[in-house]
This record gives sequence, C-alpha cells and structure tokens, in this order.
Amino acid sequence: MEFKHLNAAPAQTWNWLAINDTDLRLPDSLVAFLPSSFCKAIEEKKETPRLRDIIEALAQKKNTFIGDEDSQNAFTVLLDSDNPAQQTSITVKKGCHARLSIAALGREIDTQATAHALTILLEEGSSLTVEHLVAQSDQQMHLEAISAALSKNARLLPVQFFLGSGQILSGMDVQMNEEGAKFVGSVQYAVDSDQVLDLTYTLLQKAPRTTSSLQVSGVLSDNASKTLRATIDLQKGCKGAQGTENETVVLAGDSVINKTLPTILCAEDDVEGNHGATIGSLSEEMLFYLASRGITEDDAATLMKEAILDNAATSLDAPLSDAALSWAQWAQGPEAYETASSARAFVEEV
Repeated sequence: MEFKHLNAAPAQTWNWLAINDTDLRLPDSLVAFLPSSFCKAIEEKKETPRLRDIIEALAQKKNTFIGDEDSQNAFTVLLDSDNPAQQTSITVKKGCHARLSIAALGREIDTQATAHALTILLEEGSSLTVEHLVAQSDQQMHLEAISAALSKNARLLPVQFFLGSGQILSGMDVQMNEEGAKFVGSVQYAVDSDQVLDLTYTLLQKAPRTTSSLQVSGVLSDNASKTLRATIDLQKGCKGAQGTENETVVLAGDSVINKTLPTILCAEDDVEGNHGATIGSLSEEMLFYLASRGITEDDAATLMKEAILDNAATSLDAPLSDAALSWAQWAQGPEAYETASSARAFVEEV
C-alpha cells in the first residue's frame, strides 16, 4: 500500500527539489495490522492520512504513562517483532521530571517493520527527557510520529540516535503554548549502503520567551539518502522568543543524496531566529593528512560513524546503550564494538 505527501514541510519550496514531502510504500508486514475500515477509506480517497494517522491505525499496543510525585518516572517502550507497532501517551505533572526511552531494534536477519506514535503533554514547570534509538537491519523500516504540547516553563529534551535501518520516516511536532516553554533537541545519524532517512521537525513557538534549539549531525556514505525538514515557526504573540536550528553533514561518498530544508517563519517582532547547515566532504588537504598516517578515505568514514556509535553508548542510559552495543557487534564489527564499550567504561569510571 502506498501513501503520498507524508512528512510535509509547513512552508513549501520548489517542487522540482523533491524535498517538500515524501512517499511511503508500507510493507506487507505492517499492512496486515491496518483495520479494513482504514484501508477502505484510503482506497475510496475519503481521507488523506498523515504519518501519525497511519501509525495509530497500525498500533496493536497502547501505552499510557504518568510522570508524577508518586511514580519512578522512568518509562521504556521497546519496538520489536513481538510488538512492532505501538502508540504511547505520556503526561508529566506540574513540577515533575520524567525520562522516556524508546528503542526500535532488530537483528541482522530481521525484516519486521516497526512503528510508533508518541503524544507528550508537559504541565507547568515539568520536564521530559526522551531517549530514542533506532538500531535495525538493512531489511527493516521504522516509522515514528511525535507530537508534544508544552505548558508554562516546561522543558522537552529529546536525544535521538538513528544508527541503522533500511528506511526511517520520523516526524516531530512541538507546540510551545505558554510562556517560558523550552525545547532542546539533539539528533545524530549514520546512514550508509542504500538506507533512507527522512526527518521532519516543526517547532511552533506561540508564547512569549519560549526557546527552541535543534542540533543535528550525521554521516552519509555509500548510496545513502537523507532528507531533513526543520522549521521554527515564531508565531504572533511570542515576543522575546528565541529559536535556533543547525545541521552538520559529512558526505563520505560520491553517490550519497543529502537534502536539507532549514526554515524560519516569523510573524512577530522582538524575536530571534537562527538557522544554518554545514554540508560537505573531507577536503583534499584533510585526506592527504589522513593518508600520510595510513588512514584511507573509507577508514575516515568508518571512524566518523563509529564516533556516533560511541556517543550513543556513552550518553544513553541502559538498556538503550546496551542495545546500541549489541547492534554494533553485527552491524559494524568487533572493533567498533570494542571501541564503544571502552568509551562507555571510561565515562562510567569518570
């Protein structure tokens, strides 16, 4: 089953750039979970679904989490062959902090696609750290749709690592509805072979003195393809708001495809919006320097991908860091595994 115009950017650019949105061919392993009524509505063109609509229709398991003074406030969602499609709702009560870990995992032989829809509600003065890891085989697909509403002085802190999957479609919509709400997002990815990564972030700043920061970095090698749509929308009424988005991409191959669409929308004065992207391959001078020390261009690309794995192993809490290391054993080899394990052991000792 095919779906058109998913992960659309709020502000469209030239169609010939083929970056405004993306199409999706849903694998049979997920189509089997779709209700007949949903399929019929699509076939009769009664509705045009969003990525979130598709995932919610697929979800066979629903999780509801409450972060408050009476709970441990540490929650985990594991997407695997037993529960490939899930829907999660989390509310963090006033003044509380919670942590949510999301893992979409696989083994070298796995083909099962996974999907997850997440809804976040942060009450006044609350905060939520979201640790998100995708570490799958080249034969898998992962779909993710995240929407969040932030109240006064609430903070949303997502940390995402996209280490591997045949195709990843991920969309995040964040609404900073009240004064002082803050979003600080970190995204790292390593895409190689014929893998496809498609990311959309829409950050709506609706209230005074809200803050958004999105930092994205990654490595593309072989025949990899990556698209990033990042929009900061400074809406009417958000005086004193600040928004920053930045991406750093290393192109480690002649056949990679990179598309980046950073956008600032502004309907208010007395605001600050910044965006930028640094995209390029290793320079001739750098390659010469590396070659003089016995490091080939392919070796350099491998080192950069291993650095992202090391960051996942050292910055994520267990069980996600354990999952990243397990994935590294078969996906990147024993040397990468040993390096990442040593990095984590060093950080733990410090």
